[in-house]
Amino acid sequence: MANEDSGTAPSRSTVALARCPDYSRPEVERAVGEVVDLLGGIGRFVSPDDAVLLKPNLLAGRPPDDAVTTHPEVFRAAARAALDAGATVTAGDSPGIGTFASVAEKSGIGAVAEELGIPLRELVEPVEVRRPKGARFRKLRLDRAAVEAGAVINLPKVKTHQQMFLTLAVKNLFGCVVGREKIAWHMNAGRDAALFARMLVEICLAVSPRVSIADGVVGMEGTGPAHGRPRTFGFIAASADPFALDAVLTWLMGFEQSDLPVLAAADAARADGLDVGRTDLDAIDIVGCPAEELRPGRAKPPVMGRLMFVPDCLAGAVRRLITVKPRIRAAKCRVCGVCAESCPAQAMKIVDRKVRIDDTVCIRCFCCQELCPHGAVAARRGLLSGFFTR
Repeated sequence: MANEDSGTAPSRSTVALARCPDYSRPEVERAVGEVVDLLGGIGRFVSPDDAVLLKPNLLAGRPPDDAVTTHPEVFRAAARAALDAGATVTAGDSPGIGTFASVAEKSGIGAVAEELGIPLRELVEPVEVRRPKGARFRKLRLDRAAVEAGAVINLPKVKTHQQMFLTLAVKNLFGCVVGREKIAWHMNAGRDAALFARMLVEICLAVSPRVSIADGVVGMEGTGPAHGRPRTFGFIAASADPFALDAVLTWLMGFEQSDLPVLAAADAARADGLDVGRTDLDAIDIVGCPAEELRPGRAKPPVMGRLMFVPDCLAGAVRRLITVKPRIRAAKCRVCGVCAESCPAQAMKIVDRKVRIDDTVCIRCFCCQELCPHGAVAARRGLLSGFFTR
């Protein structure tokens, strides 16, 4: 992806694919090396004097086998490539729950970072970033390390996502929003899929990662991004254009481009004059392992899909019969309070040692489900919701 200040985006983008059947260190190092070399080599993205920030997906403190976070071997391979290029490397994120250090430790990335001498930096210092002409959001605050790094290497995990359908390269950079400011974004933009996706597009443009390397060895389907089912996809994918990477990954997982709100938002941003990468598969060159050989069959989509966002024009009674809302699985709930603390709309309260949900103010962002450490938040479908699913 071209930097947002550099003029017109290139007419074509390249996405590199490599088969990677498991997380053994030799296989991952080979696959990451292959995709980076296919894109021109690590020297295209990292210079010896660069201060590089590695941005993995560290949503929550979960072990690697849960497929919630970027696998530590993918992190290792990317980190070693940057170190071998002579760069100074730091790893950072702003997890949805827990400190970055604790989440990194539980995910296995902390141990790899310590072994390689890579400092861990929780993204906690917000700064306002300059907005280009055509930006929808006139104010945007992101972590200083993310916007001032010499180079950002984006390390997304390939997963489904209840709100945004999939969480891939573009969505992973939402972790550059500091701490509880994410909750404010969910409240301000979370009612509208297109608006929330546009915010993600503009964050991606502001961070402008040099390269994105996606962990698709074992990803997640169904109730992602935290409580879905791990599924072997068997690939590593990379691109200098995170939008092109998302477009190809969407296709690889068996979905339509129209399923992913981020791709539509990218097209709208380009029409507004922003320097967005490619989203049309016909404008993307796929190199490396033949893409058809890596398509694992259609992944199970998110449980709710488009039922997350019901048009405001529908009458109240109809909306209630269609809308999907959170419900608490009493048998799993430990009344830890994480759901109430993370609710942007403050629709959840702890009353008499039970979680109470005020449906009249719930914005259906499902942050509660995403962040619940016990998997105690499920989806309650409206009676007519089946007519609106595919």
